[in-house]
Amino acid sequence: GMGGVGKTTLAKFVLQKYSYQYEGSCFLEDVRERSEKYGHSLYELRNELYSELLQENNCKDSTRKSTNAKERLRSRRIFIVLDDVSCSKQLKYLAGEHLSLGAGSKIIVTATDKSVFAQWEDEEIYEMKVLNSEDSLTLFSLNAFNLDHPK
Repeated sequence: GMGGVGKTTLAKFVLQKYSYQYEGSCFLEDVRERSEKYGHSLYELRNELYSELLQENNCKDSTRKSTNAKERLRSRRIFIVLDDVSCSKQLKYLAGEHLSLGAGSKIIVTATDKSVFAQWEDEEIYEMKVLNSEDSLTLFSLNAFNLDHPK
């Protein structure tokens, strides 16, 4: 959905609320910005994901370590959020064929462009809607003033 509608905030909330039910969790923030603007390779981002999920400092030392990490994740129930994914290549590399998780695992992906999910038609996709002006004002007023409507 459109930028600024709360995708990241909602995904963080869901992860924080339910992560205790999983053997590992990771919020990989700003995938687009980190891979495009700051030049982090998808390989580096994937290794960060593995390191956080397995609670290890570094899963990138060797191909053997990476293979071992994949094997260990395959048997674990994991919850992952990939935030602000901008292209299907990023999604495929971080959550596609390279990543096999245990039964009951969940992956939430936030993106502004629906085409990111072109190869994932079988998965459940939820498009966030923008609040109308009345609901926006009510939400703002509740958070800013603890009132339904400003005085």
